[in-house]
Amino acid sequence: MTKQERPGATHIEYATRNVVVHEHRAPTDQSVALLREFKASAEREIIAAVHVGGATFECVVHVIHEAVSDRTLLRAVFKLNGHTETAEHSFRPRNPGDEATAAVALRDKVAHVIAERMISDAFGRLSHSTLA
Repeated sequence: MTKQERPGATHIEYATRNVVVHEHRAPTDQSVALLREFKASAEREIIAAVHVGGATFECVVHVIHEAVSDRTLLRAVFKLNGHTETAEHSFRPRNPGDEATAAVALRDKVAHVIAERMISDAFGRLSHSTLA
């Protein structure tokens, strides 16, 4: 005897499915430290592998007291790899420590001249393909 379904009766079927779950865990403190150590080691090896020629730097600072304007002029005459340049800074000394501040300002101007006139060609050779 076959069983007949009643109208409006609920029919239930069960299906079995296999689901594979890939668990992605956040890195642990130890793995992050190990990654940083590997990165630092690789950077040290790259820097050690690059040969940079010896550079020579010579500098003389002239201190010139201008009586008419009551100012002091600091003039740095320096040579970097055989190229001679100058940088100047003028100031009016009024307070203790003004000379130290002026020396820092002259140093910054020397650095600017070196960056602008003397080593810009080294960075001018960089191209988009080099940086990408």
